[in-house]
Amino acid sequence: MPPHRPLPFPLLSLALGLSALVAAGCPSSAGDDDTADDDTADDDAADDDVADDDTGPAADPDVDTYIPDGYRATSPTRVIFLGDSITAGVGVSGGGEPYADLLLQNDDEGWPEGTGQDLATLFPTVTEVIDESFGGALTIDVVNVQIPAVEARLSFPAEGETLVVMTAGGNDAQLALVLPENVDIILGNIETNLRTAAEWFLDPARFPDGVWFYATNVYEPTDGVGQSAECFFGFDFADMLPALDGGNEQMRGVAEDLGFSMVDMRGHFLGHGFYHDDAQNPWYDADDSTKWFSSDCIHPNNRGHHELRRLFYHAIDGVPFPAE
Repeated sequence: MPPHRPLPFPLLSLALGLSALVAAGCPSSAGDDDTADDDTADDDAADDDVADDDTGPAADPDVDTYIPDGYRATSPTRVIFLGDSITAGVGVSGGGEPYADLLLQNDDEGWPEGTGQDLATLFPTVTEVIDESFGGALTIDVVNVQIPAVEARLSFPAEGETLVVMTAGGNDAQLALVLPENVDIILGNIETNLRTAAEWFLDPARFPDGVWFYATNVYEPTDGVGQSAECFFGFDFADMLPALDGGNEQMRGVAEDLGFSMVDMRGHFLGHGFYHDDAQNPWYDADDSTKWFSSDCIHPNNRGHHELRRLFYHAIDGVPFPAE
């Protein structure tokens, strides 16, 4: 399987950095050493242990990924990555690997508990990887820049089943912080662009053998608090959290309407932001109180990229995310 490599990304201004509190993927420096936060939990393999009965592992109640019934490819031949700097690999450090690389081929030495949780194992039929993600991408960039780039690389109708994996919406959401009076317009644009992108790929005239489309919602780094002294000079955005939740609900609504998967990055990362060690936080995880964000408060660190890989892997496999 061809290797995936993150694309270069530009730096945003400090002003945008301050406003990127809910950004799932705006660009930032990836050189911070978060290795202390990236230690593998003592026994993450327990996440995927099969339950005592024959029904499979119990679903994690905190992860509300939407997967349509029976939504699983049979033998895909290509994977297309789209979106922002999370997919482009920002946040990893110290020899870590981005989630897209891990999803394609696990690093068995670095993440032994992730052995077999990759597309090389699940779908060895995949031979083509296309990555058009880049740092700072808005959802409109997915529509106007990344999809045309994909179109230029393929011949249509494109033969073979296709997986599409995307993180997008965070850079749009940050605009609502600097332009709160336009929040409804901004969230509406996210919804419209997500719908347009998904409809383009789900068109059987372009992909007669089928497309399985997986997109994430938008997370934030404060475990539902809306303020952290360690992030963005302590800027308080608690009053914007309802807008974040509303935007995520709109994105899920598009997925349910069109029949694709909405991966719950927001739910899975709660309890692993900058209040990860606060036992009073309602999302505190006593069994694994590690931080999954890099020190820029925006991108996943090494552990976070591993967890995002796990989210996508289980969604692509068509099964609920397993409980701890």
